[in-house]
Amino acid sequence: MSLLKFLNEEEIAIYDDEFTWAQRNDMYDFIVNSKFTISARDVDERVETSVSNMPFMISEWNEYDVSQFGIFRHIKNKNEDLLSQIIDNRTLKRCFVNCDTGREVHHVHTHSGQHVLLYQANLEWNHEWYGETFFYDDNKEDVVQVNSYTPGRLIWFNGEIPHSFRPPSRVAPFFRFTVSFFFE
Repeated sequence: MSLLKFLNEEEIAIYDDEFTWAQRNDMYDFIVNSKFTISARDVDERVETSVSNMPFMISEWNEYDVSQFGIFRHIKNKNEDLLSQIIDNRTLKRCFVNCDTGREVHHVHTHSGQHVLLYQANLEWNHEWYGETFFYDDNKEDVVQVNSYTPGRLIWFNGEIPHSFRPPSRVAPFFRFTVSFFFE
């Protein structure tokens, strides 16, 4: 695990190797067999932008889906301390899977009053395929941290930290899947 502190003392925690290959494979199968729909845009409609803002595909999950996915069960089996650090005294409010192609545009945004657990779900990924997560300063001007898309990685962060995602490159042979859990 690595823990990064920002200028405003917000934290981002990165966890690697929390799952076995079999667990990651089962979770990936669950994702690709989920029902995806075309979603609304990822930016407030009141925000003016000159950049195209195409809708994208997501799979919105309910409590049953989250339970069947099994991620919290897998974490508990390997690292119960991590699980208690992540969700102690917090309530899961929403969960969805982003299914990204090279055509998406993800704007810098925040999740007010929430913490986010992001799971990078692909089983393999090359740096040339992009897909990074960018974290910005409070003014949304400068990138202060870039997280490479790393299969099986968990990222826990305060949703108040401005962030965005780079879509996969046009040479990426797969969709880029991330599972986002939003806690209050």
